[in-house]
Amino acid sequence: FFVFQNKSFDAERRGGYLWAPKSNQDGRKISHWLMMEEVHKGDIIIHSVNKNIRAISIATSNCYSANQPDELKRERMWEDDGYRVDCQYVDIKYPIVTSDYMDSILELQPSKYAPFNSIGRGNTGYLFASNSELTHFFVDRLLIKNGYLKELFMD
Repeated sequence: FFVFQNKSFDAERRGGYLWAPKSNQDGRKISHWLMMEEVHKGDIIIHSVNKNIRAISIATSNCYSANQPDELKRERMWEDDGYRVDCQYVDIKYPIVTSDYMDSILELQPSKYAPFNSIGRGNTGYLFASNSELTHFFVDRLLIKNGYLKELFMD
């Protein structure tokens, strides 16, 4: 999976989770929030913050229903009833910028529910599909930029 966390990254990383509302204020279900239902324990999630891959996580739970965490309520942006996935985050010491690799990303990403549109801009939303090819591509680029595997992680 690929998650855009521009506003919620710090709180969600500290709490070790992903969280999204089940519907908007009008009661409509939104596809990039519904994608949370597809996350299962052991899935890999790529975390993007302002066009930078800042972390990778492993889901440590399946998706489950949960109220909005208190630290996110301060933003007053979402309904309280939501989806949660617990995650073990690994911070990246030297992030990569997605726009530097957009041609490859567009070629590798899934055709449905992809994180980026056809002109290389991030789709508006939270959680999107990835596939093994795209995930391996990001991991390979992160390893190259960060040197040895042991140096990939923050101290």
